[in-house]
Amino acid sequence: KQVKFLRNHDLGFQKENIIRLTETFALGDNFNAFKEEMLSHSEFLHASYAASLPPNISSTTFLRAEHSEQLVGFFVNNSDYDFAETMGYQMKYGRYFSRDFLTDTSAVVINEAAARLLGFDTHEGKRIGFNNENMYNVIGIIHDFNFASLKSSIQPIAIFLDKDIRRHMAVRIAPGDPGEKIELAQMIWKKHANGAPFEYSFIDEDYDQLFRAEQRLGAVFTVFTILAIFIACLGLFGLITYIATQRTKEIGIRKVLGATAGQVTILLLSDLIRLVVISLVIAIPIAWYGMDQWLQSFAYRTDFDFFSAIAAGVSGLLIALVTVGYRSLKTASVNPIDSLKNE
Repeated sequence: KQVKFLRNHDLGFQKENIIRLTETFALGDNFNAFKEEMLSHSEFLHASYAASLPPNISSTTFLRAEHSEQLVGFFVNNSDYDFAETMGYQMKYGRYFSRDFLTDTSAVVINEAAARLLGFDTHEGKRIGFNNENMYNVIGIIHDFNFASLKSSIQPIAIFLDKDIRRHMAVRIAPGDPGEKIELAQMIWKKHANGAPFEYSFIDEDYDQLFRAEQRLGAVFTVFTILAIFIACLGLFGLITYIATQRTKEIGIRKVLGATAGQVTILLLSDLIRLVVISLVIAIPIAWYGMDQWLQSFAYRTDFDFFSAIAAGVSGLLIALVTVGYRSLKTASVNPIDSLKNE
């Protein structure tokens, strides 16, 4: 349930249909020509160069607001003009970098988390920088978006303009089968990359990679759960067989006195079901506590709700009933003469 929650969690931008092209510095002086040719094809909607792309933005630094001596830890990224449009980031206040403003080379865009940390309620008139002599005008505030693992909350980030950046490239492709689009991008790459290998990934798959550990954990839990259920069923079946053997003559006498097969079956099941209920009373709080502790490692997590506990309990009871029900009914259906003939 948690892995499903992570996959469907709103990251603050549309992660589908974005290709990451790595090591695009290999394009050299052809990086603009490559971008322009890519965008000349309708298969590619937007493209942008950046120093790093989600979920692998890891560069950090310390910045301070103007007239403040307090340094604040920031994630940082550099991009060209088209980064926000390509990634699908939404501006809360102000704007992103624009070719219409030459002064944007000394500007910065921050996210909501950074604005809260700095105490900014707007971007207007705000400046941040590395020191009091090297300040950047805050021209916009982006709605928060996840650029790292969902195990951590959204961190403050500052994005600076770099028109010559070419470390990574994000390309938003048109919806549909990506195979032909990848082949076209590779063909264009070969024209401009001077023999450098074409390496790519999908942003949504990069995010899924972050959950591989949880997926493996889920697979391990599934295997051991099946083994545990199988072993428990063997134990229940052996126990009901033993009880039926011990109470064979009691069952025969009850049937002679008028008890039905259904009544005898309920009699045999009652003790076992009572044990199953007691085990659930013990197990559910422990499972609840264990899952709650595990979920605490995620900044964004689903709830261990009451329905999950009820579903687990009902499933346990049904498995127990299926396991011992047939054996109990078969024992209860034996002719009492066969049960008592040795007496």
